[in-house]
Amino acid sequence: MLQDGDKKIFAATMIAMGKSFGVDIDKDVIKLYWEVLQDEFEDMGEFKKAAAKLLKSWSYSYMPKPAHFIQALQNETDLELIANKAYTTAKAAAIQIGVYENIEFNDHFIAETIITLFGSWKEFHDSVAYFDSDDTWIKKDFITTYKRIAKAGNVRGTKLVGYLKSDFKEPKLIHCDYIPPRVRQEQQKQIASSVLKKIPNKRVVNG
Repeated sequence: MLQDGDKKIFAATMIAMGKSFGVDIDKDVIKLYWEVLQDEFEDMGEFKKAAAKLLKSWSYSYMPKPAHFIQALQNETDLELIANKAYTTAKAAAIQIGVYENIEFNDHFIAETIITLFGSWKEFHDSVAYFDSDDTWIKKDFITTYKRIAKAGNVRGTKLVGYLKSDFKEPKLIHCDYIPPRVRQEQQKQIASSVLKKIPNKRVVNG
């Protein structure tokens, strides 16, 4: 996380960004951004990389919100690596667990990718789980689709229903050995929660 000693550089970076977008940023705004973002970055170098990426790619006239800084963390190289790991995780689950169990990955974009490309866990399983399967193009399509879905940040569901299995059965939870991209709804809830914590409660007195 960012340290107290980083506050001056953080403030200077925010002020410089504000000027580039024609926005005057006051101390209260900087404080709010700091309180929301300080736990999201490993160090100031990581934050400055996210800020630089936004300066290059941000095409709007208003200042990027805290959520946009967080999203900028996940650059294309990282996402390519994560997508490859996601495919490896999904394929391993298909081989080791099989087609008959309900499955849920803690990376929710895996389920969304499988549903988008294959329609069901069974179809994905039957495409990759057998030793004579040539999954070259399947893997390529999976990675491309996963990256597109992860960038959008939306998922429709998280559970993959096994063949001839009831939707009500508890799924086997598969933990990935990487940190999944954030689902947009979760990200927005996190940002909203962080912001609300900084807003003092006002007592209302009825006359």
